[in-house]
Amino acid sequence: MLRDQGEAGARSTRRVEILLMLLADSEEQKAVFLRALKRRLHTLLVIYDGKGFSSNNWVIKEAFNIDALQEGGTFRHALWKRLQAVVTPLLAQLIAVADRDYNLDLLLDHNSGEPVKKLWLDIFGDEELLEIPFTRVDCNSETKTILVQSYITPHLGSGCCSMPFSWRVRDYLEELWVHALQNEGHTLRQFEEFFRNTPLGQYMAEAGEETQRELFQSYLQDFVSMTTKVTSAEELQLLYTALTSCINELRIRQDVEGDEVISLLWVHTAHHKFKNRLQNLSRMVAMEPKVAAALQGNGNNRESPEMVLDVFAALACVEQLEPRDLDTDRQWLAWLRQVKRLQVPIELVCSEESCSRYGERSQEWARTVRTGWSRIFSMSLFVEHMLMGIEDMEEKLRPLLLEHTLGLGRILQTNTDLKMEPSFLAVIKILKACKNEANARIFKFANQACPMCQGDPQDPLSLPCDHIYCLACIRRWLMPGQMYCPLCKDELPDDYNPTASKDIRLRMKMYAQFRKRCNAFFIDLVSTMCFKDNTPPSSEVIQHLLSYLIIRGRDHVLTKALSPFDDSVDKNPVVRSVILKLLLKYSFGEVKGYLQQHLSDVEQSNILEEKDKSELYSLYINCLEDSMLERTQWLTVAERSACLQDERNFLLHVLRSGGVTVREATIEHLQQIARVRLCLDMAAQLLVDKLTNPGASGGIGNEVLAFLGSVADLCVQSRNDWYRVYLIRKVCSQKGVEFVQKLQTVAELKWMFPKEILQQDQEGGLMDHFLVWGEDYRTIREAIADATMKGRTEGIEEACEKCGGPPAKKTVLLLLALFREVTTLYRPTNHSLHPKQEFLQPLKGFIEASRVFVGPEAQAFALALVHNQLGALRVGADKPGVEHSLVELTVHLAAILMSVNHLQLAPLRMLALSPARMQAAFLPTMPDDMLYTARMALGPLMWYHCPNGHPCTVGECGRPVEVKRCLDCGLQIGGNCHLPVQGFTPVNVEGDRTQRGHVLGDPSRRDMPDMLDTKSMSPAPFTLVRLLTHMTMLIGASEHPQVISQIIIPPVGDPGSFLIGHLLKDVEQLGRMLGKGADDMVSVAHLTVRSLLDPRPPAQLPVHDDDVLSTKEARNAWETGLASDIIVPQLKTLERQLKEASARIRADSRVSSSPVLRVVFGDPRVTLSALPQDSLIHSGAVWSCRERASLRGLAHVVEQNDGRDSLPVLWRFLQREPELRPVRFLPEILALQRDLVKKFQNATDFTCGTIRDFIQSQRAASLKSWYETRIKIFLTTWNQLRHSLATKGELKIPAEFCQADLDVSSELQVLLPRRHGRGLCATALVSYLIGLHNEQVHAVDSHTGEETSYTVSPADLSDLHVIRYEPERDLLPLVLSHCQYSVERGQETLSEYDLPKIQQQVLTRFLQGKPLISLVGIPTLVNRHDRNYTNIFKDVKEKVGQEALPALTLAALAGELPAYSDVCEALGVVEVALGFLAKTGGDPNMQLVSYLEDVLQMGDQTAPHILKALSRCSLKHCAALWQLLASLKSETMLRLKRDPFGDVSEVYKEALSAEERVLLVGFLSKGGADACLLEMHEFLLLHLKDARAPEEYRSSWGLKETLESYIERKDVDVPPDVELLPEEICLTKFVEAWKFIVAFRQERGQR
Repeated sequence: MLRDQGEAGARSTRRVEILLMLLADSEEQKAVFLRALKRRLHTLLVIYDGKGFSSNNWVIKEAFNIDALQEGGTFRHALWKRLQAVVTPLLAQLIAVADRDYNLDLLLDHNSGEPVKKLWLDIFGDEELLEIPFTRVDCNSETKTILVQSYITPHLGSGCCSMPFSWRVRDYLEELWVHALQNEGHTLRQFEEFFRNTPLGQYMAEAGEETQRELFQSYLQDFVSMTTKVTSAEELQLLYTALTSCINELRIRQDVEGDEVISLLWVHTAHHKFKNRLQNLSRMVAMEPKVAAALQGNGNNRESPEMVLDVFAALACVEQLEPRDLDTDRQWLAWLRQVKRLQVPIELVCSEESCSRYGERSQEWARTVRTGWSRIFSMSLFVEHMLMGIEDMEEKLRPLLLEHTLGLGRILQTNTDLKMEPSFLAVIKILKACKNEANARIFKFANQACPMCQGDPQDPLSLPCDHIYCLACIRRWLMPGQMYCPLCKDELPDDYNPTASKDIRLRMKMYAQFRKRCNAFFIDLVSTMCFKDNTPPSSEVIQHLLSYLIIRGRDHVLTKALSPFDDSVDKNPVVRSVILKLLLKYSFGEVKGYLQQHLSDVEQSNILEEKDKSELYSLYINCLEDSMLERTQWLTVAERSACLQDERNFLLHVLRSGGVTVREATIEHLQQIARVRLCLDMAAQLLVDKLTNPGASGGIGNEVLAFLGSVADLCVQSRNDWYRVYLIRKVCSQKGVEFVQKLQTVAELKWMFPKEILQQDQEGGLMDHFLVWGEDYRTIREAIADATMKGRTEGIEEACEKCGGPPAKKTVLLLLALFREVTTLYRPTNHSLHPKQEFLQPLKGFIEASRVFVGPEAQAFALALVHNQLGALRVGADKPGVEHSLVELTVHLAAILMSVNHLQLAPLRMLALSPARMQAAFLPTMPDDMLYTARMALGPLMWYHCPNGHPCTVGECGRPVEVKRCLDCGLQIGGNCHLPVQGFTPVNVEGDRTQRGHVLGDPSRRDMPDMLDTKSMSPAPFTLVRLLTHMTMLIGASEHPQVISQIIIPPVGDPGSFLIGHLLKDVEQLGRMLGKGADDMVSVAHLTVRSLLDPRPPAQLPVHDDDVLSTKEARNAWETGLASDIIVPQLKTLERQLKEASARIRADSRVSSSPVLRVVFGDPRVTLSALPQDSLIHSGAVWSCRERASLRGLAHVVEQNDGRDSLPVLWRFLQREPELRPVRFLPEILALQRDLVKKFQNATDFTCGTIRDFIQSQRAASLKSWYETRIKIFLTTWNQLRHSLATKGELKIPAEFCQADLDVSSELQVLLPRRHGRGLCATALVSYLIGLHNEQVHAVDSHTGEETSYTVSPADLSDLHVIRYEPERDLLPLVLSHCQYSVERGQETLSEYDLPKIQQQVLTRFLQGKPLISLVGIPTLVNRHDRNYTNIFKDVKEKVGQEALPALTLAALAGELPAYSDVCEALGVVEVALGFLAKTGGDPNMQLVSYLEDVLQMGDQTAPHILKALSRCSLKHCAALWQLLASLKSETMLRLKRDPFGDVSEVYKEALSAEERVLLVGFLSKGGADACLLEMHEFLLLHLKDARAPEEYRSSWGLKETLESYIERKDVDVPPDVELLPEEICLTKFVEAWKFIVAFRQERGQR
């Protein structure tokens, strides 16, 4: 009944031998074991009786059980079998626990001392320490198997534990550790004292010192094996030594006496304290196997008083990376990849943060590692930027670069600290020499900048003296009387005609590329080596870097990018932020002197004009603001509260110090302004949150009010209204102008507005976004306005005639103007202000008579606009401003759809105007079933699962013909002769799970990671297509709400409100992607809608004729075509179009009178008096709101820069980023699942129904807290990803499991990882997270061109292995630090992302060095499984070899076992033998009886006459013997009027017809049917009895054909009598055909 992990067959036999020896009470120790076993068994039986089973009358019930009596033969035998059926599973459960990790061996091991064996027996007898779960016993218990778990790697020797029950000791001590963590006041000493008071601790304390040391060493070895995936004995010894060193160091820190006996607790304490270092050591050993050998050979590593092995491992890695004998590019590339692969673990060892926690010896060696690594890494940068790929540019430069690569290594041998001047200048010298020598090889006399303009020569030419100039420069110089070289004065002929040289141009291009390589190396070296760790470079190095930005001549000052070379300067002076960003990595106090020097240099150099200085100060303030923002991104509630208090104090200081009136631009004052801006940003966000979501203060409501009070004081008392202007602009960028205008009426917020605004009309005008159409729209709008005032409509027709463009455009503009001038009048709350009938009558008459409208739909829509009869699009006072903007936008789209009818918009028109035809449509942007899509892309294949559940395919006929390995886990898959190997099972592939209709669900879930998938489209175009879809549905809901409600799944009562909610999310997400404010975002949407009217070239239109999108393919083609043909071109010119549209909207006379609008978009100095005059610091450039960096915005920038091809790692990372966030929780989720598997493995009864019940059932508060934390992580992660799991997960999850969020009221089953039922949720979640992680690792491999050689099992997964980051704490600061600013003379401040650098940082910090995670080892709850005799026979045939029984033996056996009880007993004995043989094998010629008596020692338990009957058989006859006995049992049951096939599906039990009976009689008259009968019976039991049989064996198939195919798959000859079976009989008659043959033979007395 026991099944070992890995199917270790030899263990089954050995376990029986051990038990037989232990159950003999000949020795005291064995007697103790026997008593403990009996007591344990009795306890389980008591629980069994208490589960509702009657213990009083079971004997009587058994006496009345006719089936049991017939099978047993006698009443005594039947009672004995009943006892066996109950006791055997319980005994098996006991042994399954007692023999984990070959634990039973310790009791018989001669090397184990008596104390070890005593501890074994004490633990086994302690029911509190070793809890053995009760397993429910059912009638089929004997046919089930129980998994014997194993935690120690079996291939490292015997796989036996060294300490008794070490797995339970580990769990027990972990529970104590968790308890200690809950009591923070506990010291390690108190923790140890607490352990000594436990039963295990008392036993350890009572043992002698020698015993304690022996047990400690044994447990330490077992602990290493259980917590780390160890691949060799050497690695095991290495990690054992490392953990020992950790314990020694921890004991020294705690001032523990050296000769004091070490408690087991120190193992756990040291492991937790040094966990990251131990994991990093293991990672280095796995990535570089030679390291283990190097460390083993170092005798100094043993018994170290402190942990130093990880440092030595890093040192060994550095020594391995020493470049030796590297000649070819392939060798250098392999070396470079090795450096990158080991970069993360080595830098973790020698980082300043890590070293601060080291012991003295480790710190000393870490400095050596840091020195060697700095040299290796600097050389790798040189190789990467300079050497790699140089042959593609110029082959003759390669020897030069090889020479300088080795030269760089030599100069860095003495001093590698590039923060110091000597090393820095030495590297610069090498770099300059390399560039100059390359210059000399490219040019005859070396290239120089044009002597006249100091820039790279444009249209270069070379004078006879070999000096090179720009063609334009030299032409301006040469004139009569000045015909000579300006540099060397060499004379030129008077008729000299300067001409650009193609050869020099090519050489110049080559030289520019080489210089670019040099500069790339320099920038990378400076940023990664000079500015690494927590201290800035030396003052001398910073001075050199500052000097590289400006070139000072006698009469001019030039600027250039940060570079040590002076031969490439800016044509127009530019100030860049690169050096500022690098300096601001450190605290402001450390670098403010350098920042002030840089600012003073720029100001004094006069490279910028006076009017440009505001832009210069803006650049500094942006940089300072970014650096402060990086440090305030990720705050807890307590930290946020403290932050608000700090900012309050700062604002009070600013107000009191008079800082608001400072006019001198010092770096301290610019930093103060940057901090004030951050405070105002924070205030704007808090104000918006307070107004839109009252009460959601996050537990710091009082601090928020106090902070906002400080901001109000600053605005009111400072006499500087720039603060108010900035705050208004910030709120406006988030919520729009209309929102700000309404705030003027809120009494407690009047402090936000300057007095000039409050004194003017507070209503103001509303922004008219329809002005994206330009002057034509304005003309028609004014005509309608004039008509409504005068009651005359003639001017409308005239205005329409004046407009250019097609009739559709005129219709659209007229409809928009009607909405603007008439429909919006229905917004006021006061109904008396709504349009009157006499006001509307002329317009109604005009609409009905007008020829402007292109169709009846547009005309009807115009009338609906006039009367505000728009259903879901109705305008009213009950709708807030943001909803009105969405209604306005939807009306814009409706006007387009009712005016045009081209192919591209056909699905949208159908959904808007005839939604009933779209009820079965696949709506645009709804998610696909990606797994089904992938399967379909692979073609018609048969899908299978490997033993671990990974999907595999078989082509051609769909049945396997060869054995291979699973790509995911390495287990055997496939098969031979159409027979699959064990565990390789066919999958009933479900259909496409892609749903029709709208399936996004509640809008509140739209920000969940699983809802952010864009189906491989760019995020911005995808979201705009979704926006158009939702607006179209809203149009449909205005006329057909019931139809639209049915399209939404699940249906909703109010589709209008539902769709408005989704539109709000669309606009919000799009704003984050594009980095736009609320008003600009609305303008972007209007520009997109307007572009739908533009004519498209026919070649761009997608080819499809499915307007109702009835297939997923049609939907995907349509949405992709719309995005690529209309939206993507629109986005490429978005900034220009948006600027033009915004200018028109803000210049509109209707709104230009609004004081808020003038302040937000205009020059406030024209309107407001309380602004500092003539101040370059306080200006519009400084107090303008810039777009904040965001990950979605970065994704859009990457997309716009063709990042899919040029930045593949960054592009893929950003595409998957929302779903990648929870990958960091994988170790915690796996820890939870491992714990639950240990708790519930082999258990069938769950006392806890819900998750809440399970948590509450934990007796210890510490364990309850541990479970609560990890279960919360699991539930949060599931809820975030459940939609992706339903459509993209590798494992099929029933749709109903993914329809709702999980919480603590959900069933506990969802947490228990299984391959079926609700446990599939837990398995699928882990599998999906692993897939997300591995996808990124594969992307890195593809980018770097190498394969990850480093794989970890889920059982060994740690935080260091997984992709782990916090978006606000890690990613956004990284993005901000690489957002560079520049100011060119006469231009505004520009910002630009350094995308290659961001990709490199993401690669290095989060992805590089991460292993692939294997799917092998995912915790899986394996309950008692049915034994599969198909696989048992296959294994027996492979290990023993089988033959058929001779005919005489068949007849003799049938005659010697006449009784039903005899057949049953013989069959049971054979099944036991088969179970062992399948695992262990044996000698085919060995007598079966000898095997039973000598090997299995079953002689005493088997009746003599049974043994005599079986004595005719050898082990090679076991399969045939089972086949005979199983058939005899069924035949006897028929004779006893019992049905042997009650479990077979009814589809195979149809009655035979008269004709079929005649056919069978004819078949039987032709000869014997023994073989046919046996094969039919075997097929019935092994296949048709399976509940899934009807899916695999269709009842319409022929009986003969199916049976022949089955026999052929067994690789044996088809018996002749099978070939004679009638072909007319189908599988549906299989059971009755077998019964008929048996009955016929019994009548004839043939058996």
